[in-house]
Amino acid sequence: MMSKPWDEAHNVGQAWHRCFHTFFNHRSEDFFEVFPPGRKKARTAFNWSFGALFSAYAACLGIPALKPELLQDLPALKNALYRYKTNRHQGFLSTTGKGQGQGDIYYDDNAWLALAALEIFRHTEEEFWLDMAYHIYQFIMQNGFEPKTGGVFWRESPRSSLHVCSTGPTLLLGVQLKQFGCSIAEADLTKMLAWCWHMRNDQGLFQDHEEFQTGRIDKAIYTYNTGTPLHALATITEIMPKPLYQDMVFDIVKSLPYLLHDKTLPPTPWFNVVLLRALVYVHTQHLGDVSQVIDAYRHAMIDAWERFENTSEPLVLPSSENSSGILLRDAAASVETLAWLYRLEHVSVKGSG
Repeated sequence: MMSKPWDEAHNVGQAWHRCFHTFFNHRSEDFFEVFPPGRKKARTAFNWSFGALFSAYAACLGIPALKPELLQDLPALKNALYRYKTNRHQGFLSTTGKGQGQGDIYYDDNAWLALAALEIFRHTEEEFWLDMAYHIYQFIMQNGFEPKTGGVFWRESPRSSLHVCSTGPTLLLGVQLKQFGCSIAEADLTKMLAWCWHMRNDQGLFQDHEEFQTGRIDKAIYTYNTGTPLHALATITEIMPKPLYQDMVFDIVKSLPYLLHDKTLPPTPWFNVVLLRALVYVHTQHLGDVSQVIDAYRHAMIDAWERFENTSEPLVLPSSENSSGILLRDAAASVETLAWLYRLEHVSVKGSG
């Protein structure tokens, strides 16, 4: 019987290294956005894709057998991270380089980076990463949080829409920082949670965004928009235990099968892995049966691993975005998916994000 790819830590390490080395640009010490078949394209990765790589690294770092080797890659990642830094704020720009103007700060990208930084702090205890996460949270709350509604704007300019993809991870970030003992206003967390909750549809899934001026809701459903509120609520049940929060977790868990189509996940690896983080947390905290959805990740991974072993290309799960080559965010999310599947069965992940 064929062993499952998530059975061996070595497999996760192999997938990480191939992803890292495929997309790393030795000339400029940053990362490529896309790996087209047969040639390298020089475009530097968007913050979104680099953030996905950063998250994959953080998830892999939680595997003890890989940690000593992985720590050697951290200086290169930290160096690339600073290429996105803006001088105006504690935040990070969507692209590298100077001269980026208004509208180039996306609050969701900043929240993803901060969540990855917290995960790195969890496994290194290096205060730098906790400070980074806390400063990003403060930056988002000062510049992107809309206190009347409780939503977080998607981007700095134009401030036209409030998104679950920015509010959900900011809520999760605040909850996790509170878990680490940081001073976080509970009232802000409660507002963000209430705003996310009002974005649910009749099936209990979280819709994408709301136009700020008109209140019109975009009803599109993406897996990560359900993942972050679920993850946040599952964490809140630990630090602020109330039956209400546990009931809300159970309510979302009941809706999860609606995200699958014929028992398969949508072809959006980066969105899907954000949900998987929540599922691992829910599973390890015994907050509901999520095995049906996790099985969909396992089936997709077995097929992707077979392709990985037969090519020299990065590990990549089915994606609707890979027509021009493999995107960094899809490749990174595929590695992170493998890491979480491994950790689900091998490592205690209590308290991990």
